[in-house]
Amino acid sequence: MEERKKMEALRVRNRSRYTQAGSGPGVGVLLATVTLKLRDRLYISDVQRLHFRSEITRRQTSEAEVVVEVVAATAAAAAAVVVVVVVVVVVVVVVVKVVVLLVGVVVVVVVVVVVVVVKVVVVVVAVVAVRGSQSKKGITFLLPLVVVVVVVVVVVVVVVEVENT
Repeated sequence: MEERKKMEALRVRNRSRYTQAGSGPGVGVLLATVTLKLRDRLYISDVQRLHFRSEITRRQTSEAEVVVEVVAATAAAAAAVVVVVVVVVVVVVVVVKVVVLLVGVVVVVVVVVVVVVVKVVVVVVAVVAVRGSQSKKGITFLLPLVVVVVVVVVVVVVVVEVENT
């Protein structure tokens, strides 16, 4: 408040000095007026400052919660994909061994190709199903990576099984 009174006194003094000289308000009066107006607009009370701090803290907390949710959704999707991959690999291995024992090697190649295609489709469907139930941010970037990993695993398992039989 004291500063405001000083600025007001300065403005009055400058105004009277320039008025007596016969000219308009000088730079001092304009600066004093602008300074007072800026100070009024930029003044932030302690209550407002506390409110801003609590708002910033709340936003940081909510951002951290979003990150935790995305990580949890990604982990859940990865776990579901791993389970599907393990089950499908076991089924493929069993089917390949049974077909090799029953029919022979020529049919095995056709069966392996069909099984690989079916496996990729099953994994993609599983990932899309998990993606629909989880946070999309965590899953979207995982989908291409999961498909590539699954295809590589399937090809390696099938090649190893065919060579072993």
